[in-house]
Amino acid sequence: MLKMAWNDNDSKIGLAVTGKYGKYYVKENIGNDGNGEVFVVEIIDGRDILPKEKGYAIKFLTVSKKNIKEVEKRKIRFEKEIRQVITLQNSVEGIIPIYDASIYSEDSQKNLWYLIPIAKSYEAKNYSVKQRLEHMLQLGESIMQLHAIGYAHRDIKPKNLLIFKKRLYLSDFGLVWNINDQDEHITEAKDCLGPKTIRPPELQPVGDINDVDYRKSDVYLYAKTLWMILHCNLNSMVGAVGLVFVENGKEYGSFPLRKVRCIQDNLFEIAISNPYYNGRKKIIELAFSNIRLKKDMSCTLDSNIYMFDNRQVPVYTQIIEALQSSEKRVRLSTVYLIQMVSLE
Repeated sequence: MLKMAWNDNDSKIGLAVTGKYGKYYVKENIGNDGNGEVFVVEIIDGRDILPKEKGYAIKFLTVSKKNIKEVEKRKIRFEKEIRQVITLQNSVEGIIPIYDASIYSEDSQKNLWYLIPIAKSYEAKNYSVKQRLEHMLQLGESIMQLHAIGYAHRDIKPKNLLIFKKRLYLSDFGLVWNINDQDEHITEAKDCLGPKTIRPPELQPVGDINDVDYRKSDVYLYAKTLWMILHCNLNSMVGAVGLVFVENGKEYGSFPLRKVRCIQDNLFEIAISNPYYNGRKKIIELAFSNIRLKKDMSCTLDSNIYMFDNRQVPVYTQIIEALQSSEKRVRLSTVYLIQMVSLE
């Protein structure tokens, strides 16, 4: 028997919800995160209209009624995520598409949800080094395409990566930001944004909300995500702010930021590394060889130093060369990860 839709956080199993393109029966739960629950659904009506997929899922927004202000902010973000993904999914590669949503339904005030294809959670350990590198290139391409049209994801992390149709996809656009929308006054100055354990220093908490280019923060998160995926270790970058400044091959691990901004931008690059690395472990050959953990910099780092550059940098060059070669083991000897440009 089908249940009527309700808006609390009890089990949604057995609900029937109606959108613009069809009617969907909610079956078993297949995932949860801080913002919602995901369920397998059966298409009751609309199968001829929807894109043909092996399976479909619905993500419901889950909220606590204890804080009315926070509930409203989460609802606004969820609806914003739906509209932004629908806008972006046909122009940016690697975004999990939304096929239908509650914003088209008369019952949108009772339940907030969107319909997506079923995709697999990304488990780095299930893939070879070569495959992981290829996946990280795909993620980088998606980020660059987002940035090129003025968007930032702001929540890049391994848990938001999915495999769909044999490709890496980026999901969970609940914090998506556009350079022109001034964050729609959703984010307040005291708020913290992004993944809790690896967020950039400038986002914990945010300062002048409308004076931050969050695309630069995406680069920071991408660097940490890349490291964790290559090492199959989701905790290796927790709390680490490893910065290494390099000039003509020479490192300046403790180079003060105030001096960095006075030097030609092409002379310096960032390396974000695992602070717990043991020099005898060969696993470092898979990524970057130098580690500098600057705990005292966590409050002084500025978002201005991060920028996603379309030009190839050493790590990308080596990844591409490795993927094109027949070598079984991929070795990245460079310490470079992201080229620093436009230093102020």
